[in-house]
Amino acid sequence: MYDALRRTKNNDRRKNILIESENGASNCSNASVIAFRGGVSLSNTAKVGGGGALLSAAGGTAAAGDKSDEKSSETASVTFDDQETTGTTVVVAEVFLPEDGYVAIHDSSLLDGVIVGSVIGISKYLEGGTCRNLDVTLFDVAGADFDDDIALDEDQTLIAMPHMETNDNEVYNFVETGGEEDDPYTEDGEAVVDDGKVTVVEETEEVTDVDVLNFALTLEHLEAAYYSEFLDEYSEREVETSGPARVLTGDGNDRYTVYQKIQTVRDHEEAHVEALTQTIEDLGGEPVEPLNYEVPYDSIEAFVALSATIEAVGVSAYAGAAPLIENDDLIPPALSVHSVEARHTSYFNVLNTTSPFPNAFDPARSIDEVLEIASQFIVGMNSEGGDKRMFTVTVENVSKPGTVDTDRANGVVPLSPPAYGVYTGENPAFVPGEDANDGTELIAEDGFPGGPLPPESGGLADTLAESENVSGSGVASSPGGSIEAPTLGPGESVEFSVMASAEEAFTMETMFVQSNDWFYGFEGLALYDGDEPIEGEVTDLPRIVRRQYQRGYCARYWPGSKARPGPNGDGRRPRRGRAEPIQLAEERHSDFDIPDAEDVIEATVTPK
Repeated sequence: MYDALRRTKNNDRRKNILIESENGASNCSNASVIAFRGGVSLSNTAKVGGGGALLSAAGGTAAAGDKSDEKSSETASVTFDDQETTGTTVVVAEVFLPEDGYVAIHDSSLLDGVIVGSVIGISKYLEGGTCRNLDVTLFDVAGADFDDDIALDEDQTLIAMPHMETNDNEVYNFVETGGEEDDPYTEDGEAVVDDGKVTVVEETEEVTDVDVLNFALTLEHLEAAYYSEFLDEYSEREVETSGPARVLTGDGNDRYTVYQKIQTVRDHEEAHVEALTQTIEDLGGEPVEPLNYEVPYDSIEAFVALSATIEAVGVSAYAGAAPLIENDDLIPPALSVHSVEARHTSYFNVLNTTSPFPNAFDPARSIDEVLEIASQFIVGMNSEGGDKRMFTVTVENVSKPGTVDTDRANGVVPLSPPAYGVYTGENPAFVPGEDANDGTELIAEDGFPGGPLPPESGGLADTLAESENVSGSGVASSPGGSIEAPTLGPGESVEFSVMASAEEAFTMETMFVQSNDWFYGFEGLALYDGDEPIEGEVTDLPRIVRRQYQRGYCARYWPGSKARPGPNGDGRRPRRGRAEPIQLAEERHSDFDIPDAEDVIEATVTPK
């Protein structure tokens, strides 16, 4: 692992440290050495004899009684690269020993004259020759006193130093003998060394193919249970008479019902479970078992919206996990599942009246990111305090006859299907004081949010889906089917789910139908109060923007008097007036009798 992370240094660079006794002779009694353990098998080390290819020693001046004289005729060399470590091991890129010995690792106190005390690691016993990619365990040195579980906790420069085996016991005794045994290899009286910058990184567990497959199996268990529960709860008749079903089957000519297609999706997920389970067992692993799930939806419309979200998470999960697979034979079947999950996402997007292919590039989520989302649906594993949380948003039309002083529509205020998004930074839907984008103009003029609704492109749903700062978006289908009856009438409500972190904001737009170019919208609603998710009615919060006026050629019309209020399902393109910045309707039309927002719309947020 570390070999792949190391930065390559010039292998020809060599540094020497002069070790002197008080009388000037070479003396290692105060030398300190870093210990390394584990590493390359001796069967992989090439023995080198004779004159040595790296450096030729000129002979050292050993202290009296030192056993190193005969073994110093040929010098050692060492290469210690800059590298990353979790704090307990380092890697020596290459060491050449003329005879048997070790490699010691010192901290930078060696440069201040701390010889023995600077040793923090020692290698295993090495036969003479060349050894490459030698793993060395730190803080396990005979004769040194280190606390248990000690590790490097900051970036620093360490120094590698080859040592001789002077007493033929194959045990590194330099530290415990105060430098009397197992001296460093020297050249011209200087110890042979090389240093490298060591960067401490957080330890991560190695992810195996079985881990990746069990990760995928966890999602497939969830999806299979989710669809099975829905099909048990709702009858085919209930599904086929719902608003989402009428988006595709309003003419009655579709060969397969929506209910049957959801059954097919369920069957796909169960097939994925079976295939993944068998593959994990074939690899000798233990497949994860299904758990107890609780998925928040209480209507067919909410189920369709949530399904689009869950399937999109599955697509991003396979995209993020596929590169982690080491066995090339597993990649084609993994990608085949990924493409099927993508088709599921497109189908539910269409039912949810959003674009079936909103982005040119789909995101790839990490295992941790996906499990954080999935844990919210697993009983007992709710991701409290996690980076993202699911919220259910309910939008209800609470207007009554007479809410607007007009005979048109009996004085009630129909609402168009809400388009919504979760974002960071500037609101991609609208900004007061700035001109409207095409998607907002379409909603304000005719009430259509875009996507599969007429017109088929250019709506706010597409604008949000294509915005780089939007993590999730959609359209809440109105009861009765968005094309057949596009308005949200008095007493009717829609529900949808969004995922959001504390750093993100929520926006939404729905047309005030009995008006001229007006819409209700959240200018930017924070779904968290600090780290805590908000809950309850949010209509009266300052962040809801009331009655926006937009591009006003209809400035003379008061609410309910427009000759052709939209949306009316005829699919005609909106008529556009002169450009005029978005502003609050009551500020633009202070002489109009405009109902309070809470008399028309009630928005409620519930964290899950």
